[in-house]
Amino acid sequence: MELNFSRQGETFVNVHSLTWHCVASQGLDLPEYFELVIVDDVPVFYYDSNMKGVVPFPEWLNSTTAKEYWHFLTNRAHFKKEKLLTGLKSATLQFNSTGIPSNINVYQAYGGHHLHPDGTLKSFLSHAFNGKDFISFDYDSKTFLATVPQAVSYKTMRQRDQADVEFLVSLYNKRRTAEGIKEFLQYNPRLRMKKVPEVRLFERKNSVFTEITCHVTGFYPRTVQVQWFGSDMQPVVEGVTEGEVLPNGDGSYQTRKSVVIPAEHTDIHHYSCVVQHSSIPGNITETWARWTIHTATITETSKIIYSTATVILEMLGYKIDTSHKEQYAPRRRRLEAKIKATWTEGNNKGIDTARLESEQYWRSIWEKEASHNTSAQWLVDLRIDHCTLPK
Repeated sequence: MELNFSRQGETFVNVHSLTWHCVASQGLDLPEYFELVIVDDVPVFYYDSNMKGVVPFPEWLNSTTAKEYWHFLTNRAHFKKEKLLTGLKSATLQFNSTGIPSNINVYQAYGGHHLHPDGTLKSFLSHAFNGKDFISFDYDSKTFLATVPQAVSYKTMRQRDQADVEFLVSLYNKRRTAEGIKEFLQYNPRLRMKKVPEVRLFERKNSVFTEITCHVTGFYPRTVQVQWFGSDMQPVVEGVTEGEVLPNGDGSYQTRKSVVIPAEHTDIHHYSCVVQHSSIPGNITETWARWTIHTATITETSKIIYSTATVILEMLGYKIDTSHKEQYAPRRRRLEAKIKATWTEGNNKGIDTARLESEQYWRSIWEKEASHNTSAQWLVDLRIDHCTLPK
């Protein structure tokens, strides 16, 4: 099923970024200055003040344009080193004269570009001293802005030097930056990697509401769009909560998006979770629908219930001894009963397609080995539910 996927009125776009993190410090066992350049989420360039000569090319960088941009990054690193060490000296002097002197000081700069598919380039730059905002630069007006009174002296010095301002603006040259990002995207092995997302739906139900969670994992690059659509094929807005995009141990990412359906909304029969990612040409759609598991032929389903409860209990920290069921902790028995209850509601007889589809769904999850993020929010929620089960 193909849907007109949108978010906040915009179509899905894969925005690429180039950012750099620069640090000048004193009193720490660190190089006097170092910087790291990152494309999307992959480090591509590193320089520090202990390095001599030109920063060597990585093996994967084998185009003329990419090597020219590498030289540009190296030259810019020397320029930024000089400016940040001056900023460190000025900030230390100003704060020492107005407060308690410190032997350990850190001056940071964070800047970069966001490159949109239509060629639009949005740039930003800000400085901080000892973890607090110090100055920033407005590229539209070509103006430095002091965030605190102690930054006025440094801001005035930088603004007065127009050659410095123009050179800073030239560092954000649109054409050169766009070419540099594209070269890294083309040649860096990690940035060329594509991983298709895996999408699963999970349901949590009580007498007040039903919460459906769309869990999306294993995807790369990081940018992903997840949207819930209702029975009318319109985007769902109310009752929707969205989790952060979090890293997995293998370099891929995961996220989740949940929708809450109040119990009184009996007219809602299905919701669709639609996922769009640069690794696939269209989208991945998983649909939730109201159905009941019948109890007349529950033997095979009971096996799946038992394995499901066992996996969850092991993730909660229980040591499972499957040979002595009578030794199960009361909480484990209550949890198994709660899981089984979700499968046996309805008390209807007979076999239907819904039951078979549900069996296949859960079997596909629990009958294969998988690694789990033990700090995942859904597991935290499960632990909370587990602690409050009725006796």
